[in-house]
Amino acid sequence: MFYKDLEKKILALIANNEIEEASKLIEEELKMPYIPQEFETFLLKMQKDIFFKTRGENTSLEETSLTIEALLNKLESAKLTDQTWAVINLENYNLRPHLKELETFLLRKNIPDDLKTMLLMTLHQQQIPNLLQLWKNNQVLKVVPSELKVTELMDFFHETKLTIMNHNWLKNTTWEALSIKLALIFLLNYFPKTLDFSVTDLAAATDYKALNLLGESGNWEILHSQFQFNESKAKKILIELDKFLVHSEITE
Repeated sequence: MFYKDLEKKILALIANNEIEEASKLIEEELKMPYIPQEFETFLLKMQKDIFFKTRGENTSLEETSLTIEALLNKLESAKLTDQTWAVINLENYNLRPHLKELETFLLRKNIPDDLKTMLLMTLHQQQIPNLLQLWKNNQVLKVVPSELKVTELMDFFHETKLTIMNHNWLKNTTWEALSIKLALIFLLNYFPKTLDFSVTDLAAATDYKALNLLGESGNWEILHSQFQFNESKAKKILIELDKFLVHSEITE
């Protein structure tokens, strides 16, 4: 009964668009020394849904009659919107019998890296123990989805988001929202490489880039006055981010 009540509370927070409160509650529960497996599965799904919601995607099935075969066919579409919609909704199906088709999708060079990360997160959620190959970060990688550090990735994003929100000295919600989205785009593309930079390094880089995209000049001195970060690492992030944005709707 206790866990059912928590589920209802989390769902109510999300329904009321109280995303920060829902995220905090989910993270608190995931850190508990013991939680039932069914409740943990629920928490991880809600955490991923919030993650995608921030990305601006609709994670609900529009056609509940669609079969897994129909979704796999959508992966073959030339339209990125069809591919994205299919990847998001694959979480509603058992993917173990379809790993060969999914690996083929992951190896395609014309699929954006962030979309591949979304699929990897779903495979992780289903605790797939198989070794899979994929083309990502301009190289062939081998991963075991069940071993991927997805929770750490989402925690890192949440901390970066809070840093950006807590240091919005311009009081500009458009700049803040753009910086948060840039941070998410970067992490989705960078994963599963080791995060060899800090939360503030990423926040500084995306704040700087967001200002540029809005027609303003970035200023490292002002950013240094807001929080501590490694400017060299932030500049390296900017170089990578520019590469990732080539495939992003932000630059279209």
